Amino acid sequence: MRTRTKIMPGKAAGRTVRTAARAGKEPIARVAVISGIGTGTRPAARGTSANAAVRTASGGSTRKAARPAARAAARRTYRPAAGNAGRKRRPSAARSAGRKFTRRPAPGARRLRGSGRALPAGKSPAFYAMGRRDAAEMLKNGTPPADPASWKLAMNRGWTQHAGRLRMSAASGAALQAGRAYANGYAEALHIPSPGWLPVAVGKTASAVVTCSSDLDPGALREMMRLPLQDVFVVLEETSGTAAFQAARSVPGVTVVHAAQPLGPNEGRAVGARLTQTDIVLFADGGARFAAEELAPFLAAVNGGADIALADRTASLGTFNSWDNVSRVKAFVNLSLGRPELQANSASALPCAWSGKAMAAVGRDSMSVPAMAHQSALALRLKLARCPVRYIRTGRQSTAAAAAREIGDHIAALRAAMAIQGGRLALRDKVRRRIAAGGGGQ
Repeated sequence: MRTRTKIMPGKAAGRTVRTAARAGKEPIARVAVISGIGTGTRPAARGTSANAAVRTASGGSTRKAARPAARAAARRTYRPAAGNAGRKRRPSAARSAGRKFTRRPAPGARRLRGSGRALPAGKSPAFYAMGRRDAAEMLKNGTPPADPASWKLAMNRGWTQHAGRLRMSAASGAALQAGRAYANGYAEALHIPSPGWLPVAVGKTASAVVTCSSDLDPGALREMMRLPLQDVFVVLEETSGTAAFQAARSVPGVTVVHAAQPLGPNEGRAVGARLTQTDIVLFADGGARFAAEELAPFLAAVNGGADIALADRTASLGTFNSWDNVSRVKAFVNLSLGRPELQANSASALPCAWSGKAMAAVGRDSMSVPAMAHQSALALRLKLARCPVRYIRTGRQSTAAAAAREIGDHIAALRAAMAIQGGRLALRDKVRRRIAAGGGGQ
């Protein structure tokens, strides 16, 4: 009776050949290469060659027949790849284990457990079903809100409760992704097209003030409308023309404030601040488009206890020798007022968020001079938070006149602080005895 030998390469050097005897066919012997693992075999001694280590279950009659097969298997395993002479190609571990190769899901997609189907971004099944269930209960228990803005606020209240129960950070990437899935399920249960809402787990009311001149971008307003804001006031200032007015009116849900006389630079902030009555006010520039995901941390920071949330742009300025003059003056003002960790960040840069209590403390009218409001906030020891954003240069920042005006506002704020705190401000002189010389005690 002939014995047929079958050799299959494994993953490691000590690989095992698995065979099975088939009924009615020639018996297939088990052969172990290198490691000597098999039925009725013993491990090969150290230093023994591969051919001498071949053992079979039926004895030594097939030993000579197994040698050519072992050599052929070794040649197939270590055959050089085409175009890469001298390199050895080993069999893939995934192929030898019999696993299937699957396509990598798209960025932002999520794969269902136990399934090869990729789930689109914003379709997390658990939070998507949670949103559908909450919307269905609202429709069942009472009359739904009449306008889409009320739907959005009702959706955000439900998401805030779930996020608090799950102890999710309000503005983390995972929370925002889960919130989008919740909002999509909520909108589908209401039988409305997906509006792109971005719920943010905030327990306080919020609104926005958007100041713009002639460079209004309607896309910036659409991103603002994705957030859970009660009101969005668009204040036209300086050289705002008919085009900016029509662009603002093209976005539904916003309130356009157009004065009979053109407002000066930054006066729109004070006008919008007097119109708001919410706990959080988000200030933004209508000429710079920021995604709603970038603006959500400002609302979360003030909701978490900060009085002011500043735009952190210092990291995008590069080294100090490449800073512009406005950034250097801002850093000097913060250093002189005892807040060097703020670096070149100031409330004059947009976007930023203020709490209602902070605006009441510094005065809503002082918002027309952002550098002065920033100095007052530091003098009152208000709590400031920093939120990283991209640096976008708008039309109002590109002119030399705008830069000179902003530098002058910060110098005026510094002089106002010196009139109250003294000439040296937070930079105390601990070496000289000025009292002995008849000077001040600083």
